[in-house]
Amino acid sequence: LCEEGLARFPGEFSLHQTLGTVLTRQRRFTEARAAFARSVALQPTAPAYVAWALMEELYGRADLAQEAASPAASPREHKGARDQPAPAGASGQSAVGAALGSGGRRRAQRRLSVAEEAARAVEATAAKARAARGAEEARRLFELGARADPTHGPLYNAYGAMEARLRQPEAARAVLRRGVAAKCSDMAHVWHGMASLELELGNIREARRLFNEGIDRFTGGAFSAQDGEQEEAPGASPSSKQEKQAGALESAKAFEAVKAAEAKAKAEATTDQGRNTGSTSEGVDAKRGRYQPEDATFLVHSLGMLEIDLKDYSAASRIFAKGLVLYPKDSHLLLGAALAEAHLDEAHRARELFRRAVVADTKHAHAWQAWGVFESKHKNLATARTLFESGIKECPDHGALWQAYGMLEVSVDAFDRARRCFAMGLSRSGGGGQVGNQGRLGIGGHSNVQLLQAWACLEMRAGDVTRARELIQSAIARDPRHGPCWAAYAVIEDRSGNTAASRRIFEQGILAAPHHGPLYRSYAELEMRAGNYNAARELFRRGLKADPFHAQLFHSFAEMEGRVGNIAGLKELDDLARALFSEDAGKREAQRVLAEKHRQRNQQLTVGRRPTGVVLVGGGSSAPSSGGGLEGGLGGGDDLLGGGLGMDETDALGGGLGVGLDL
Repeated sequence: LCEEGLARFPGEFSLHQTLGTVLTRQRRFTEARAAFARSVALQPTAPAYVAWALMEELYGRADLAQEAASPAASPREHKGARDQPAPAGASGQSAVGAALGSGGRRRAQRRLSVAEEAARAVEATAAKARAARGAEEARRLFELGARADPTHGPLYNAYGAMEARLRQPEAARAVLRRGVAAKCSDMAHVWHGMASLELELGNIREARRLFNEGIDRFTGGAFSAQDGEQEEAPGASPSSKQEKQAGALESAKAFEAVKAAEAKAKAEATTDQGRNTGSTSEGVDAKRGRYQPEDATFLVHSLGMLEIDLKDYSAASRIFAKGLVLYPKDSHLLLGAALAEAHLDEAHRARELFRRAVVADTKHAHAWQAWGVFESKHKNLATARTLFESGIKECPDHGALWQAYGMLEVSVDAFDRARRCFAMGLSRSGGGGQVGNQGRLGIGGHSNVQLLQAWACLEMRAGDVTRARELIQSAIARDPRHGPCWAAYAVIEDRSGNTAASRRIFEQGILAAPHHGPLYRSYAELEMRAGNYNAARELFRRGLKADPFHAQLFHSFAEMEGRVGNIAGLKELDDLARALFSEDAGKREAQRVLAEKHRQRNQQLTVGRRPTGVVLVGGGSSAPSSGGGLEGGLGGGDDLLGGGLGMDETDALGGGLGVGLDL
């Protein structure tokens, strides 16, 4: 369509930009670069520069993972890789000669292994250099975009997010503050970016302050002025029965406030239909120097989800209730309120809020999904199936809905029905239903990867290793940087007796997803089971350096050191833990959330033993720029191939009800 349009309107700059975006999704980077260059040559616009900059960053990161994209070895190679007995010589080689020949082969294999390791190190260094060049080019293009339009809000969000991905927090802060100082459009989204950055860094108090300040700025103070009360500092989740009852009472009051706000909104809608109450995109009133009202629902949503993540469900319920007074028909806030009620064991109120969420927006796939998972937890399987089917009817291309439905069938051992769900999800969400499709991520791409991963784990549980291998290889081909797929692939090979192949896959996975903690942990545990404690120790150390808040790395490392009686190693781990987890109460709160966020990011998709429960997973911001959302699935243990369902960058706590942040 773009090419047809350009044949008719070759001077239309926006068509060139759109073509560049489409080519980027197809990983046709050289052609995409040319399309963006033509667009800015015709008219230098900030959106075109932003799209081009993101393409250059992606190009650098794609190079980083390119070497890891190919499958590690075919099933035939796996079989051949196992040790074979030394062949006897034609003249009848003696036992001593055979032993010497075997030793020579082992030495040759060790030399080859060292050479391969050196080659991998060279490749990794070169890939990192290419990624750095891509980031520098992206910075140059972002600056050109800011010069073309210094008030383009999405530019500052994208630029700051890139710096955060590159682990440059001060640079990210500086970019976002520039956006605020420029009084840019979409100011509320830039403000949300500042708060989300602090949350990503573990600065919980500062993140909460920024969320609250942003909400007040962009609602004209209406949020905090509702009842004039000072919110208490959120703490740990209610543990005693009395505290739980107090939380439920507070939740009941909030629920009634939501109902009253909805009734008031209906009345105002009938009497003031001609009045324009919509939000403005101006952001700042130049005459008064004050922020004009903007849509701040995503700020309220993120603040509420933060309190849920801190397990202060009563505080979350109050926040969502206050938000619903201002935005009574917002489906994301209704869903957040439903999750808070579910955590407070207020099932009736949770169901009512779930119902309102899907009525407010029948296309809100996450609401259908979360409600279906909620009913699964309460053993209402027929109701859950109906909800999943209703959601699929409204949103047939939402891969996570198909995945959750499939995992429900897995939980009752209905493997054929689960396979149909996964196959239909791949077909409808942009995967074309072709398991062997080696194409890169496009529309629905991340859902496709998760569906393929779920299906692969199902086949492993059913005992079809060949099919499981095909599916997980297809998932990796679609997204080479997806750490959980690499971990699952390595475990599949390890459990099939292909230890050498498993090691190669772990190495490739670490190259592709170097900050994915479970890869290091699973690889180290493989070496530990083989008795290679020094190799395991080195992997644990590398993992803690790459992902220091992955708690299970600490646990597994300490377990190994205790098993071998390494007192000095345990002391070293204890010192590291003290350095990371301060005695200061504020820092402990921050580190708890940061560790939880890392755990969510690293959570594996698992299917291997009977799931022990059902969870609600994922709770991203509803901001258009966040790309987050609620994902639902069945939960169960931490074993890579044993338990239930976890989503990429989401939460999956076996046997419980959980909500995670997707930033």
